[in-house]
Amino acid sequence: MKNVIGFYPGCTLKGSSEEYYKSAKAVLKVLGYELREIEGWICCGATSAHSLNKDLSIALPAYNLELARREGYSYIAVACAACFNRLKTANYYYRNKPSIRDRINDKIKIDYNGEVEVKHLLEILRDEITVSVIKEHIKIELKELNVAPYYGCLLLRPPKIMEFDNVENPSIMEEVLGVTGAKIVDFPMKIECCGAGLTMGAKRSVTRLVGKIVESSSMYGADLIAVACPECHLNLDMRQFDARKYYGFNIKIPILFFTQVLGLALGLTVKELGIEKILNDPLMVLRQKGIVV
Repeated sequence: MKNVIGFYPGCTLKGSSEEYYKSAKAVLKVLGYELREIEGWICCGATSAHSLNKDLSIALPAYNLELARREGYSYIAVACAACFNRLKTANYYYRNKPSIRDRINDKIKIDYNGEVEVKHLLEILRDEITVSVIKEHIKIELKELNVAPYYGCLLLRPPKIMEFDNVENPSIMEEVLGVTGAKIVDFPMKIECCGAGLTMGAKRSVTRLVGKIVESSSMYGADLIAVACPECHLNLDMRQFDARKYYGFNIKIPILFFTQVLGLALGLTVKELGIEKILNDPLMVLRQKGIVV
């Protein structure tokens, strides 16, 4: 079928970050594309497999890439930054370490050779669909809204493996969201770590990191932060309450997935985008800016 994109959702998009999946599918549908799940996909191992067993951490994503190859996809789309990182890592080892590739293929009985490209949804929106096509579908200009893109760690690092944008000063989210008419806020913490999976085991450390990121975005005039990672979303949204207590500030910055921001400009509703799930409610600022009623 024309305009069908093979998609690896990963576990989080089917659970705690279902609004990311929901908004991604809705956005792509407006643009004339279908995200179609790879049949039989399994967990890619993020975020713990690589700290427990190296072969397992490569085998899990490699199996998913083999499934995509069998379905005839030359590339697959990924939205979760952690999944993107693990799938890209598997490809790196398969393409550069033949002994590892052959050992894992033998263990899990597949014949994968690293031929399926892994692309983040941001890359597909910018490079495959193109911002000019997105612009043609814009229904509501977000010109009153100040959006701070936040990348975190896993989209960009390690750069030798990820090969995703400029590791020190990425701009792909700015390019995609800039077409909405929103004012893009460039703030110095946009590639700093939010604490990721340490949110339960090292709550205080994550709280401190989140507080610095949120405060920095506010100082540079952000109305909201846009993210492309479920873990970043979880920490920045949930731990923001703890950060307010820890630092004693009253800053409240809503955290939206970049697909939700883009979806608003495409005319999709709050319900269609799952925006009602956000803990630091963005509806007040969105109403003030005349984006929703």
